[in-house]
Amino acid sequence: MRPFIRLNLLLFSLSFFLIIGSSFGIAANLDVCRNGCPYQTIQAAIEVAEDGDLIRIAASPDAYDGSLNLNGEKNLTIEGGWDDLQTGTSTSIPGSTVIQGNGDTPVIDISTSGNSTLTFRNLTVSGGGNGIEVWPESGSLALGLEQIVVKDNESAGIWVSSSYDHSQITIDASNLWITNNRGGVYLFMGQESPAYSQEGMMPMQEGPVYRTDFTNCTITNNNEGVGGVVLEGEANVTFTNCIVWDNNATYGDYNEPSPRDIYLPYSYYSIHLVLDHCDLGELVNYNENATVNSTTILDVDPLLQEDDFHLSPDSPCIDSGTAVDSPLTDIEGQPRPRGYQFDIGADEVPGCEFDEQGPGTVQYLTALFSSGSIILNWHNPPDPDLDGLLLYRLGPGDTEPQMVQQLDKTTETATIDDIVLPGLYTFSLVPIDLCDNKGNETKIKITVHEEDYCEFDEQGPGMVQYLTALFSSGSIILNWENPPDQDLNDLLLLYRLDSDDTESQMVQVLDKTTETATIDDNITWGDYTFTLVPRDLCGNLGEQAEVEITVTVDQYCEFDEQGPGMVQDLTARFSSGSIILDWHNPPDRDFDGLLLYRFGPGDSEPLMVQSLDKTTETATIDDVIPWGHYTLTLVPIDMCGNLGEQAEVQITVTGVPIACLPFLATSEGWTTEILIANASEKVANVHLDLFSDGLVSHFEDHTIPQNGILQIPINQGDAGILQSTDSIVALIHISGNEGSAWYPASIVPEAELYIPYIEADQHWRTGLTLFNPLEFTNHITLRLDNDFDIPLTLPPHGQISLDLCNFIENSGIACNNIRTGHLISTDGAAFVGVSSISARNWPGADMAIMLLSGDSANVLDVPYIGDNRYTWTGITVLQTQRMFRSILVQPFSSTGPAAGVEFISSNPEGQNQVALNLSAWLDGSKVKWAEVSSPQLVDENFLTGSIFYGTRSGFDLVNALKLRFRDAVIPVLGDNTSLCLLNPHETPTGFAYTTFDEHGNTLVSDTMVLNPYTMQMINLNRDFGQYVTHLKISASDTLVGVLQGSEGNSVNRSPVLSVPGGSGENTQ
Repeated sequence: MRPFIRLNLLLFSLSFFLIIGSSFGIAANLDVCRNGCPYQTIQAAIEVAEDGDLIRIAASPDAYDGSLNLNGEKNLTIEGGWDDLQTGTSTSIPGSTVIQGNGDTPVIDISTSGNSTLTFRNLTVSGGGNGIEVWPESGSLALGLEQIVVKDNESAGIWVSSSYDHSQITIDASNLWITNNRGGVYLFMGQESPAYSQEGMMPMQEGPVYRTDFTNCTITNNNEGVGGVVLEGEANVTFTNCIVWDNNATYGDYNEPSPRDIYLPYSYYSIHLVLDHCDLGELVNYNENATVNSTTILDVDPLLQEDDFHLSPDSPCIDSGTAVDSPLTDIEGQPRPRGYQFDIGADEVPGCEFDEQGPGTVQYLTALFSSGSIILNWHNPPDPDLDGLLLYRLGPGDTEPQMVQQLDKTTETATIDDIVLPGLYTFSLVPIDLCDNKGNETKIKITVHEEDYCEFDEQGPGMVQYLTALFSSGSIILNWENPPDQDLNDLLLLYRLDSDDTESQMVQVLDKTTETATIDDNITWGDYTFTLVPRDLCGNLGEQAEVEITVTVDQYCEFDEQGPGMVQDLTARFSSGSIILDWHNPPDRDFDGLLLYRFGPGDSEPLMVQSLDKTTETATIDDVIPWGHYTLTLVPIDMCGNLGEQAEVQITVTGVPIACLPFLATSEGWTTEILIANASEKVANVHLDLFSDGLVSHFEDHTIPQNGILQIPINQGDAGILQSTDSIVALIHISGNEGSAWYPASIVPEAELYIPYIEADQHWRTGLTLFNPLEFTNHITLRLDNDFDIPLTLPPHGQISLDLCNFIENSGIACNNIRTGHLISTDGAAFVGVSSISARNWPGADMAIMLLSGDSANVLDVPYIGDNRYTWTGITVLQTQRMFRSILVQPFSSTGPAAGVEFISSNPEGQNQVALNLSAWLDGSKVKWAEVSSPQLVDENFLTGSIFYGTRSGFDLVNALKLRFRDAVIPVLGDNTSLCLLNPHETPTGFAYTTFDEHGNTLVSDTMVLNPYTMQMINLNRDFGQYVTHLKISASDTLVGVLQGSEGNSVNRSPVLSVPGGSGENTQ
């Protein structure tokens, strides 16, 4: 057996390798490949590279384009042969990455400046003018060439020249095969540098000496130019373990090829050439200044394999090299040495055919778990050919032992820090020698407990890969690949985050073997973000992976067959002529709206009356609503047209009593008719009940078009009730042989009602009708002259009609002594009251008083008093502030205002209404009432009132009330009708009016303006013509109005009523 390499020589070589290797720090990797890399050309990567970067070139069967230019200051490593740029694995075969030139220019052109360091590795350079041309412009260049094939170039394989001042070149070349070029290597290393002194520039002096080292290189078959190697200029050049053989020159005076492996032409520069353990053919030296030192030179055929750098088995170069400065691998990455000694040339031939004995056994193997790693310690066997050790691991999740580390022969400890699971681990150490013979296996077992493992495990598992999302059949399907971490325990799936969510919600916990998930709960349309977070045994979370998906409405509806939920808390109420519904919508995300159905009187089947949007939770049904029983149905609908469960509510609508008719003249010689104006903005419904002896004897239902007038003749009954679900104005006209009268039908929504005048003798009677519109019994007190109380009881929805004097006298009170009275609800509830006064040959007049207040005018005109002893006027005044105070009554006559008098309008007990016979009271106040034509009530606060005028042969009612006009419908009374309007404001108030005929046709439209505190009288018949039946007035602010009409010898007055649009409440 041949002797082994000395240990100290190997240690020196290994130390040299480690020092050289550690000097190349990698700042960044720039990857070059045909497709899928940041760079598709090497030059593109060179242009952006920075100091310390590594340009990694993928192995490829196709050549990369040459003509690479490296100029300026560069500090780079350019390395080919990368099999997998992702995992960082590479091959050491130079032929796997070829840089092809264009035949003229250099394949690699190096013209650096400044201080540059360049390293080329694992490349084949061919097809250029020069293969590698080095021509630095200034500064220094450190050039490393490792595992390079330079062949088939038109000029030199490697051409180096430096004639610029201050340029310095050092070249370290190892494992090169330079073949089939016109010339192999041309080195011109001369340089001159000026020297400086106090006297200025000195003559040119020789520059510094530069170093070029070729180690384990093979330079053969370069036959078309200067031969193998040409050295010219001044330098230190060393060839170690190199083959320079079979190179011929055809340059200069040589017509025929002449052996010339190393050529030193004549030069005044000194070349220092060192040849150490080389196989050299022909050395031609013409440089008398050169020194050549050679050690162990072979001058024999190296017996290379044909057209190759590999040594034949019988090559004399095998085991003939030196370990000094030799690389530890050959041109193909095979380890050196592989026999007893290093081989000469680029190839290292195995030399272990006689060695079958492996190294011994490692001793004292121990294992310890600490800080998340397992630490092994041992003693290596003493065998001199020990080359290293193989470390195997068999742990949780492994089906067979896995080699985890390859250790060098000096190592006697190892740290295994990729411990990814607790459990039992078995480690094996197998020594291996230089000839790859294995020694005896040594095993040790260690158990890593979960609590110990998790104490140090802070690293979560990796991220899932290839996460995708797909919407199908109403569900979202996720697919992915789990991370390979062995301690992966489960996956947390965080639910969608869309416009309706404020944060992600965890919806599933998945087993570590699962790589798909289906989300089918509450998936509608919209944008979804799904997140997968891996979690390990110790609870550590890995990096989350996200995927976004948009589900369109069309995609969602293709599979959605489920309707939305049912509306909740559906209620119905009747108000102001409409049915109002309230509810809560279902919470379903795809809820899009509702369909509203009505089934009521006159309907043969449910009718869809409204389509509501999804934000609506109330609805008003204000089309024709007659009284009766209604079923209202709400059906939710979603974005896809699916219907949800319907919700129903039922309601019974009854008419609202708006006018009691206590006296109807239906006997011979008398006629009664009701004139009704529709003051709402829709079709109005009216119901009339007529009574005979307290029982309903007849009823009628009518509809009135918007802004229309209805006239109803009455030919039966002695009393009646007029009802409506809408806002209307009603006037009752009673006519007899000697005259006629109009009076309004009114509601009194107050808890007190004053009766301003009660007269009882053989010619006069007073009637009283009360109606209770409430669901409960209403207790009423009739208080006479503030001295006598008589109780009355109104049942729910009941009414009472009385001859007032007879009722009083039946209670033991003389009616002749009673002048005034008022009605009080002891329950504090609203009721409707109507009183009438009738004479032997004259109809009654309505005395229902609307007790309203709140406007700012403090003067109330009383438009008419009387002109003789047989005329009297009753008045009721309401003061809105309950306090002790008085009101000034200012009479006016044809000659001007008379002396004013005061009367008490409220007493200390808080009474705030006063009723009096105005004519008799004026008499008592010593005012000549016969001269009074109209008085005013003056007060600094708000008041309102009602005035009654009567004579022995006729009487009338005037409700002088504050009026709010908005489309007030005013009928024409008699054959001479006038309207008096007062502006009670400090600013002008405009109003518009339109007149109509009996068919509703428009006759005249115009506008007027009332100045502050002025009145305007309009004679409707005279100004507008005899065909006018009614008119409509709209005002910009509150006006006071009184309507007066005459027919024959009768004068009639009535308040003007109006209904603000949409409010549903009557406003006088």
